Amino acid sequence: MGTVPVKINDKIAFFETHLPVWGANTAAIGLTAAQVTSLATLTAAARSAFTAAITARNAARAATSAQNDAVALMGEFGGDLVKTIRAFAETTNNPNVYNIAVIPPPAPPAPLGPPATPTNLTTTLNNAGQVQLSWGGTRAGGTSYLIERSVASSAGPWTLVGISEERKFTDQNVPSAVPSVSYRVSATRSGGTSNPTAPVTILFGTASGHGSAESGGSGSLSLAA
Repeated sequence: MGTVPVKINDKIAFFETHLPVWGANTAAIGLTAAQVTSLATLTAAARSAFTAAITARNAARAATSAQNDAVALMGEFGGDLVKTIRAFAETTNNPNVYNIAVIPPPAPPAPLGPPATPTNLTTTLNNAGQVQLSWGGTRAGGTSYLIERSVASSAGPWTLVGISEERKFTDQNVPSAVPSVSYRVSATRSGGTSNPTAPVTILFGTASGHGSAESGGSGSLSLAA
C-alpha cells in the first residue's frame, strides 16, 4: 500500500494535513518553499473541485428525484384521462373518438386456445349405484367438461354421457350387467378441446350388480359383489 491514499477525499486530506509540516521544515526534508507553495495551490484547487463535484452530484440527485416525481404525477393523471377517453368511446359506441384523441383503440382480446387436460380424475360409486366423478381444471374462458364412458374397455369405444359446467359429474345411468365401466374427461371451450384424461376404470365383482360403494382414482377400481 502506497503512502499517498487512493481515494480522492483521503488523498486531498493527506496533502492538506502534511502541507503545514512540510512548509515549516522545507530544508530539513529536502524541499523548497516554492515546491510547498505550488503543492498548496494544487491542493486548494483539488479541494475546491472536489467540493463542487459533491455539490453537483447532490443537485443532480435532487433534480432526478424531482423529475421522477413530476413524470409519475403526469403519467398517473394523463393515464386516467386516457381511460376516460376510452370509456367515453365505449359508452357512446363511437370509435372515431380514438381518431380525434389520437390514441389507438384497445386491441381485441387474443383468442383463447384449447384448455389444459383436466387433472386428478377420481370416481366414487355410491349406494344407489351411481358413479360420482370429480377432477381438477380451469374454468377460464367459459370452459366446460365432456364426460365420456366406455363399457367395453379402457380403450373405448367412448360414449358422451354428460357435459358439466362444474368440476364434478354424477353418472345416474350406469349400465347394469357389465363387468366394468371406464370414464375419461376432456375440457372444452371456444378455442378447442383438450386431450382426455387417462381413463379411470371401475371393476364390478359380478355382472349382475354393482356391489358396495368405494372410491377410486386413476387406474382401476375393483369392487366386491
